[in-house]
Amino acid sequence: MTRPASRSAPQPRSAPQHRPGRIAGLPLLALLVLALAACGPGVSASGGGSGDSGGTAFTPDPRHDRMADSLVHELIEAAGGMQRFWEMETARFILTTEWWDVDEPRIRRTRPRYITIDRRDSTERGRLERWEGDNLILQGFDGDTAWATMNGELLEPGQMDRDQVEYVASDVNYWIGLPYKLRDPGLTLHYDGVDEQGRHDVRVTFEPGIGEYQDVWHYYFEAGEPWPVEITYQEDGSTNVNRTRWEDIQTVDGYTFVGRRVSLNADGMVRLVVATSNFEFNPALEAGVFSSP
Repeated sequence: MTRPASRSAPQPRSAPQHRPGRIAGLPLLALLVLALAACGPGVSASGGGSGDSGGTAFTPDPRHDRMADSLVHELIEAAGGMQRFWEMETARFILTTEWWDVDEPRIRRTRPRYITIDRRDSTERGRLERWEGDNLILQGFDGDTAWATMNGELLEPGQMDRDQVEYVASDVNYWIGLPYKLRDPGLTLHYDGVDEQGRHDVRVTFEPGIGEYQDVWHYYFEAGEPWPVEITYQEDGSTNVNRTRWEDIQTVDGYTFVGRRVSLNADGMVRLVVATSNFEFNPALEAGVFSSP
């Protein structure tokens, strides 16, 4: 899940971390027995699903903690498995950001971005189009060259919209690829046990050299529920913990993705929403769509 050359993601460095495999003095074997019992039919003693879903059998990966690996396997199976993600070569969709007033609560501002991506040849290309006031901003990355324009005029390095091109092109490829990006090479899944709310805590870290940042993510699962009920992340070098939840899970042409990523403040109030709509799976793209004008 290398959020390609951009941020990876989270857990507060200031927060205490459990040694993987031990919680409150319990050895790994005892912890797994308790956790698997709590899962009910969702996770079997072999670490896979209930066996009658017709999905892909669970095969443990020695890079990961087995329980964390199993929970991520169940999540991806609930999304339909990896095959459709591997089949996705191109996509078009709209990402609409909503900024919320946490005191009301109500939406203060929205901004749609029109996205085109191309994942062929193991290269993640991206084109983003948006309006900022009366200014039309285009950003593109063709796998080698990043460019941006405002009202048809090329922007120069040093201007923010030009400098952020590779980051935002990477981001839009990353977010539409969840939860499948949890199977990216260079990513490690840790099982941090059951939190104070009784949720399974899967911590995601990245090997040195993977992406630009060493952020840490936590995915929290309730027993018997394949989709996480909360995701937190802490950016590399930051003490702030960002809380999100996934809503409006959609399936278009057999491809399942998160329709709304909802960010919360420390009091649990909605502060930001990023919604995906008008998704097209493997559309034909015009030649040069990612090339600089």
